[in-house]
Amino acid sequence: MPQERLSGAATGAARWPVATGPRVDGGARPRRATPSELARAFGGTPRTSGRLGPPEVPLPVRTVLIADDDAVTRLLVEEVLRSEAGVRVRAACGGRAAIQALAETPPDLVLLDLMMPDMDGFAVLRWMRAHPRTAGVPVIVLTAVDAAVNHALACGCAGFVRKPLQLDQLVEVVRTQLAAAAG
Repeated sequence: MPQERLSGAATGAARWPVATGPRVDGGARPRRATPSELARAFGGTPRTSGRLGPPEVPLPVRTVLIADDDAVTRLLVEEVLRSEAGVRVRAACGGRAAIQALAETPPDLVLLDLMMPDMDGFAVLRWMRAHPRTAGVPVIVLTAVDAAVNHALACGCAGFVRKPLQLDQLVEVVRTQLAAAAG
């Protein structure tokens, strides 16, 4: 990492940090500092956007609950949504665990498998719609059974993604639902 120093001290010119490392073209003159270097030199944090003005207020991180009895599906969806959609992901390994997670802290979106051994997704969906804290939370059903889709839509789910999951489609559906719920 190049060292930084304040230039212009001897001449009375403005004091701007400059990187004193070698220039790309091999010249000896120091190059101008980047905005990130300036921010670090003055004790600030580097900005990611090139906009002028006050720092942007970070948006709250949205939370998605995935309820699926298949551990591989849960892990895969968690990883993809964290990296591609930038959301916080909570996981439940079945219907009862999903209801417990929903009762503690309702998420912004639920991805719900319909066929789980302890309690099916339809029961979870009915429970959600019957409780005021979770009644408005959108639910995306994950299913391999085509016949179940119409019943799930009639029970109040916002959409569905067929298994085996197409991850790019899942990310797009999650982004769309979160954007619709936000405003």
